[in-house]
Amino acid sequence: MTRRPNAFRIGLLLAMLPIALNAQLIYGTAYISNGEASSLYTLNPTNGQASLVGAIGFTRVSGITINRSTGILYGVGRSDGIQSLITINTSTGAGTAVGSVGFTNNVTDMAFRQSDQKLYGFDRRSGKIVTFDTTTGAATTVATISGLGSVSALAFSSSGKLYYAHAGTLDEIDPSNGSVIATVTLNFAGVGLNSNSPRINGMDFDPTSGTLWGSFAQGGDSSNPNDYINHLFKIDPLTGAVVKIGLSVQGLESVAVAALPEPATTALMVLGLSIVGFSARWRFSRIARNKSVA
Repeated sequence: MTRRPNAFRIGLLLAMLPIALNAQLIYGTAYISNGEASSLYTLNPTNGQASLVGAIGFTRVSGITINRSTGILYGVGRSDGIQSLITINTSTGAGTAVGSVGFTNNVTDMAFRQSDQKLYGFDRRSGKIVTFDTTTGAATTVATISGLGSVSALAFSSSGKLYYAHAGTLDEIDPSNGSVIATVTLNFAGVGLNSNSPRINGMDFDPTSGTLWGSFAQGGDSSNPNDYINHLFKIDPLTGAVVKIGLSVQGLESVAVAALPEPATTALMVLGLSIVGFSARWRFSRIARNKSVA
């Protein structure tokens, strides 16, 4: 006798398939002047265009990063003269203070190391790499780097390598002591940008493809913040090649890439769970009928 496949087992197998990640949801924060409240946006990965999510309620939110294990979006911003670690609601943009970071210098970018759930940030003025306590907001210095020039962006790769962008280079550094492990020159050839006060001011890795996304600011008049324009870029960390995606919202200061389930994979899991539920219901109904006959 040929034994038919067990529907319950088939459904359970489908439901337990690993979730593929499609990290195409990119968040960004923007503000024009230091006293202006920052806003959260989503950025279109095909053309760089920004869609407003909402006001954060804090000023100078120039660095954000996401804990992909929990989906919590972190930033550092100011309110009533206090600079705090904040969480940002990705549906409304509203920020909530966790606690004071303990210093006043601007945190130019942030990066979350997924392997040990540590939250890092960079204070460009002092050259300090810090970690943040995600329950109190307090910052602890872990390394000091000197002679960096205009350091603006920070990002961890999926393998745990820490990169920062400053001036015209992208460097891999040791987060425990700030030493430079490797350096590549950023190549903006062919992207059509001038060289007046250019800087990569935020970046983050796509956890699926390994693509390094970045926001880039340049200005015709460096003394006038309203003259700055901002673009979304892709950066090759091996060669330093930079590819312009498109013009984005003025004042874009940071990017954070979220990890989303593939629609097809999500549908497959739903199908599997449906089969499991149907199979269990059918089995219980059959047991009930057998008992009534007995």
